[in-house]
Amino acid sequence: MARLSICIPSYNRTTYLCELLDSILAQAPGDVEVVVCDDASPDDPSAAMEPYRQRFAHFTYIRQPTNLGLFENFLSAVEHASGDFIWLMGDDDRLEPGGLDRVRAALETSPGITGMTVGVVDYDSDMRAPVGLRDMPPSQDLQTAEEVFTLIPEHLGFMSALVINRQQWLTVVSRYPAASFQNYYPQVHIIGLTLKHFGGWKIIHTPCVRYRSDNDQFGTSLGWVKRLKVDVESYDEVARNVFPDSPTTRRAIAAATLRTHVISRIVNLKTGSTEAVSVLPVATYLLRYYWSHVKFWTVALPLLLLPRPAVGWLKTLYRTFMPSSGARRVTRLKDGT
Repeated sequence: MARLSICIPSYNRTTYLCELLDSILAQAPGDVEVVVCDDASPDDPSAAMEPYRQRFAHFTYIRQPTNLGLFENFLSAVEHASGDFIWLMGDDDRLEPGGLDRVRAALETSPGITGMTVGVVDYDSDMRAPVGLRDMPPSQDLQTAEEVFTLIPEHLGFMSALVINRQQWLTVVSRYPAASFQNYYPQVHIIGLTLKHFGGWKIIHTPCVRYRSDNDQFGTSLGWVKRLKVDVESYDEVARNVFPDSPTTRRAIAAATLRTHVISRIVNLKTGSTEAVSVLPVATYLLRYYWSHVKFWTVALPLLLLPRPAVGWLKTLYRTFMPSSGARRVTRLKDGT
């Protein structure tokens, strides 16, 4: 049985999927399993997957006969794995050089953990140049679900940065009705409940994954307003269901959702989208969730109300001069400082 299974739920991204598999193959030792579950994609990757059966020591490819949807295909990838731990992976991302070795080393030194979150570098849509580095806390071990969801809730939404004990995952999924997890961030919900039952989470600060920017399938299919609501409502649902008796943790989750997902989507709307959005209904909607958060009044709402050129100018200033910006962090990473 493999120690680590890389689980890839996929839909209609054959080219990107092959690029991901090649990045794994460049690092994969013989004890790593790869599981690909294709959700009846129109661009059927079956022929493209055949060579990988010979190139990987442990490779499983499943093509669903009909489209199951995000949630069911996601679970199917995990169910077909056999490793002690599963590394969830988006089909358009790639491994960072050395990323697999860092994860395997962490599993060897901390075999009793429930899982881990790893560092992420944001790349452009062609994966040619890094454009940002996620703000990951220092490497450390956390013990409780409350600690994890207070410190890094926003990082749990990025599937490719997550490694989790497979048996513990399956145990939790079997204890709760499937409907409990059917939002757009099922892994966040499952990880929250798994941590409540078992505890023990690791943070690896060093980047292990490359994220492909400007390739959000949900944003394309749903539109900006619905995509914003996915983030807000999915995290709010997880907070209420997993931490009903911890208002402090729920507030930390809301603050992180506002600080990262909401504000970044507003900036992207104003600087990278031509979609026409009525500001007042959006402001009213966000007010219901974040009226008690200072950043709503001082950052999110002003950005929403400002004209697009002004937001573009502020974004340029932030990326250029603020040491805390992802662009400045990735520059320091490249420079080795």
